[in-house]
Amino acid sequence: MKDRRRKDEPERIALVIHSMTPGGAERATATMANGWARRGHAVAVISLDNGEGEFYELNPAVERIALDVAGESAGRIAALSANLRRVSSLRRCLRRFAPDVVIGMMNTSALLCLAATAGMRCITIGAERTWPARSEDGGFWAKARRRGYAWLDAVVAQTDAASQWLRDHTRARHVATIPNALSWPIPSSRPVLAPGSLIAAERRLLLAVGRPEPVKGFDILLSAFAAVADRHRQWDLVILGEGGSRSSLCHDAAALTLSDRVHLPGQVGNVA
Repeated sequence: MKDRRRKDEPERIALVIHSMTPGGAERATATMANGWARRGHAVAVISLDNGEGEFYELNPAVERIALDVAGESAGRIAALSANLRRVSSLRRCLRRFAPDVVIGMMNTSALLCLAATAGMRCITIGAERTWPARSEDGGFWAKARRRGYAWLDAVVAQTDAASQWLRDHTRARHVATIPNALSWPIPSSRPVLAPGSLIAAERRLLLAVGRPEPVKGFDILLSAFAAVADRHRQWDLVILGEGGSRSSLCHDAAALTLSDRVHLPGQVGNVA
């Protein structure tokens, strides 16, 4: 591990993530990068994708690097080859940036960072951004996480329950709970949607924000809303975000005869 700098000396921090498109992990990455840059640290945000579809604004002092090594692979051999290219590309990038700390955002990026920093004098941290049991599917990355987390200097989870799950189901040596930071006031960006275009001013709004994918549990939220909708007729449900399950959620809302009270307008920048 690299010798620690003095407390007043700036660090070099690299955050590694699949992409910087709309999403909670991406927002957290931008929040941390911008905060550390404002404090005078040298910060790089490194994505595996090609950098298209950027959504969150980064401080001009943050170095933005897109490796363009993302993509689906057909078969195990192709996947192995692609991951070796990712590790090689990431390692070259990290050697050039020479970070003191590398943070892999989500389990796949954390494991790629672990491989890419082998033998390098830096601290490597994995950051879980969802309930970790959701990705425990028995596949390669789940198995690699169970064993590989033993070699990370630390793993961060968002809740105490998630931290305990990681202690119980992986070999992580140091697990810390750090909830998501929230910038206030909440910044706005495009696209902008007027709330009045969805619900009348006198209606009450239950707002959920996130990528409509099974891992987020919006189907559970919809079922819960349906269970109380008749008793609370002044309330409407709005789910903001773009994802593969959006159309199925719309279909489920129609099946529950709640299409007039459940709205999924997609990606919106003016959450506040």
